[in-house]
Amino acid sequence: MNESHLKNLLNQIKKNTKDALKASQMGLWEEAEQINRMMIQEVECDYRAYGRLADALMKLGKTSEAADYYDIVTDLDKAKKDMTKKSIKLATESNWNAAAAINQEIIEDFPWDLEAYNRLGKACMEIGDKNKASNAFKCALVISENSVIAKKNLARLDKTNNDPNKRSANSNTSNKNYIEESAKTVITKLLNVPRQLDTSNLLSGDTVQLVLSSKGIKVMDQNNQVLGSLEPKIGSRLRRLIEGGNKYEANITSIVENEVSIIINEVFRSVSQANTPSFIKKSESISLIPNATIGYTLNDESKFADMKDWTDDDTETGDETIFTADIPSFISVQAKGYSEDDF
Repeated sequence: MNESHLKNLLNQIKKNTKDALKASQMGLWEEAEQINRMMIQEVECDYRAYGRLADALMKLGKTSEAADYYDIVTDLDKAKKDMTKKSIKLATESNWNAAAAINQEIIEDFPWDLEAYNRLGKACMEIGDKNKASNAFKCALVISENSVIAKKNLARLDKTNNDPNKRSANSNTSNKNYIEESAKTVITKLLNVPRQLDTSNLLSGDTVQLVLSSKGIKVMDQNNQVLGSLEPKIGSRLRRLIEGGNKYEANITSIVENEVSIIINEVFRSVSQANTPSFIKKSESISLIPNATIGYTLNDESKFADMKDWTDDDTETGDETIFTADIPSFISVQAKGYSEDDF
């Protein structure tokens, strides 16, 4: 779906929603029923229309049919929530092709989902599909013209397109889908990031170097540019293990303004350190995930409890707000007082 098609669709949904709400507020339940049925034909997964239709049927005394539609609302909400969780998991594993596919599925079913467009744009950037990424971010701006993340990434794409020496998202990366494994992998936010660091040249997935220093471990890119250092607890531990013969690989997981996060993966453990884990435990590594990684906070996903959404502009106040997946409640129009601003 391109931005023009999306704009027309959302305008039509908004108009129909306004008409449906007006009919409900005036007690014209048969008219409200017809309008919401028409909306469902146009957008099959419009759970809001299903909810309003169920309300209208209840008012008309069609309780059995209304109950069926309330069930559909619940099913659609669960399906959307499950797909969102799956897209999050795929992103945290850097499985960008699969992440792009499922976010594409989400926006086809729920074309007003701002976060899905931003996640799709991110995934497409990572696999090097700049045109699709640009289209996704432009669609996000159709939904919310103040989307900070969409604006920022469109600017990055524009800079990339205008720089002939800029590498694609897939070059110089390990192309590995790291899955966090207890005691072998950790995601951490770098400290002492240079204030003047040009992060526009960094991409998620880029391989970085872990360089021993007198105070711990510095992190450098492939051009030997210092990106920052590991926090002391991790740095001192890894320094001892590396000096003891262990080997590690590290890749960037996220870059948000002047914040850089990396994933460190143990690739070889020395026999002399066979019983010494690189990282204490999974729960500890999760706590090290920074506030701007590619994860999300979900109501019932404790392992993501300290993550934030890289596309987090749900309230359009910037990257600092935690995105929490909503579970819509569908109650009667009179009880809740729906308004057309719900869209």
